[in-house]
Amino acid sequence: PMLRVFSEDLRGNSDVVQAAIANSAIALEFASDSLRGTKDIVLRAVRHYGRSLQFGSEEMQQDPEIVMAAVRNNGGALEFASEELRAKNDVVLEAVRSLGNA
Repeated sequence: PMLRVFSEDLRGNSDVVQAAIANSAIALEFASDSLRGTKDIVLRAVRHYGRSLQFGSEEMQQDPEIVMAAVRNNGGALEFASEELRAKNDVVLEAVRSLGNA
């Protein structure tokens, strides 16, 4: 993703990061720490590619809405959810459905 070559200032610019995520959800990896902890940014990324949850902050990995959106998109994103959410039946069921179309 192009975001990795941008300056730190641009990686912290919400508009730039949102545009980069629209192009490639894994751009979240190169966003500033602040934006990796911003719910609307992370939600946008995981809706495009669930496994980008791994680049969200710990707080985002503990957020039920973020995690459900991620596992709906890609059940494998469950790996990056908090331990607490990985133990919730509804989250696991959603991940299984996503992976196996169960």
